[in-house]
Amino acid sequence: MAIQTATDYRMFIGGEWIESSSGEWIDVRSPASGELVGRVPAGSEADVDRAVAAARAAFRDGRWHGKWIPERVAILNRLADLIDEHTEEIAVLESRQTGTTLKLRRDSDIPFSADNLRFFATAIRHLEGKGAAEYTGSHTSLIRREPIGVVGQVAPWNYPFMMAIWKIGPALAAGNSVVLKPATATPLTTLRLAELAKEAGVPDGVFNVVTGRGEVVGAAIAAHPDIDLVSLTGDSETGRKIQALATSNLKRVHLELGGKAPFIVFADADLEAAARGAVAGGFVNAGQDCTAATRVYVEKPVYETFLARLAELTREVRVGDPFAPDTDMGTLIHQAQVARSRRGERPGASRSSSCPARWSRSRTWSPGWRAAPSTSRRSSPIAPRTPRSSSRRSSGRSSPSSHSRRRKRSSRRRTTSGTASPARSGRGTSSRPCGRRRRSTSAPSG
Repeated sequence: MAIQTATDYRMFIGGEWIESSSGEWIDVRSPASGELVGRVPAGSEADVDRAVAAARAAFRDGRWHGKWIPERVAILNRLADLIDEHTEEIAVLESRQTGTTLKLRRDSDIPFSADNLRFFATAIRHLEGKGAAEYTGSHTSLIRREPIGVVGQVAPWNYPFMMAIWKIGPALAAGNSVVLKPATATPLTTLRLAELAKEAGVPDGVFNVVTGRGEVVGAAIAAHPDIDLVSLTGDSETGRKIQALATSNLKRVHLELGGKAPFIVFADADLEAAARGAVAGGFVNAGQDCTAATRVYVEKPVYETFLARLAELTREVRVGDPFAPDTDMGTLIHQAQVARSRRGERPGASRSSSCPARWSRSRTWSPGWRAAPSTSRRSSPIAPRTPRSSSRRSSGRSSPSSHSRRRKRSSRRRTTSGTASPARSGRGTSSRPCGRRRRSTSAPSG
């Protein structure tokens, strides 16, 4: 990638690496060590205009959606191959900018991102075009699927690389041009993705990355009259603002906002598997996951047994150096998230101190932007109110539990454990709109 110094990155617009028209920069620091990982341009409205113009020109002349579908598929698969080839490098950069564990990024997020990209590259070959009706003997009505045009996207900080892939995968597969804003705190792997996309053969102007602050770049994307669809993964407050700004040209809006996912345990469950699943679901990525198991509902006969085992396993979660292979939880993204997480604790929850993160170059662990995992006991059979999350969209690390009496069950099939979350539209079989795929129900210990 073209860089000015060892830590200075550029935005990617129209196939070129450029600085912001504002001339300002944003520092990207590791939450675990405080070290400067890189600097990115503080994008402006003028930079968004330039990116949208590049995307519109690419769409207008058909340099991407005009390609034969097998050619687009081959390019996206080549991009997935490049991600596989650079998994270690991307994972290290991801962990440095997020403070979360290297093993999570290297062994799960990055490989899954490549797989997700291949999923959409394959899905584009199987678009459905059902006949709607036969109105006359000489005419047939059918559905024809075409790209929307220019898609503006705003990605979150909890899974920066994977969420960037989930944003661009379906948009590019369908033939759209993209203007993507990564989160202010975690833009570096998205810029690396842009570099790999160019290497894979994505034409100039089809994929653009504008770095900067949400109130400037994100707002400009949402309000831009030449963007046809805006997609946000973020908190509900930001979602309201995006939706309001998007009314300027009645663009389509796709919002995936914060959630609270209950974890339900019935009396006939495998309690060991359920407890391990609840720990993995609640504390993966330091709990910064909108589908994290932030509340647990347990049937009354097994409540005490389950809660005791859940507390034992929670105490075994290892907090420390994100690059150490035995660490389960690294740091939260910044101190404000620790404060929000502290406010989410319930009376009776186990607690530990937290303070500003500082990591020494000798890799000796010192206190960081962290908050030790805790469970919160509630004795009321009434469903508890959910705690504040560690971010406005990504769930925190305190998991309240509540016992409940089983009402009626429409089926007598045996139920072990699982999570329930609100249904969302636009979900593919290999795509979850937020969070991550959980590969096992074991405790996050390796």
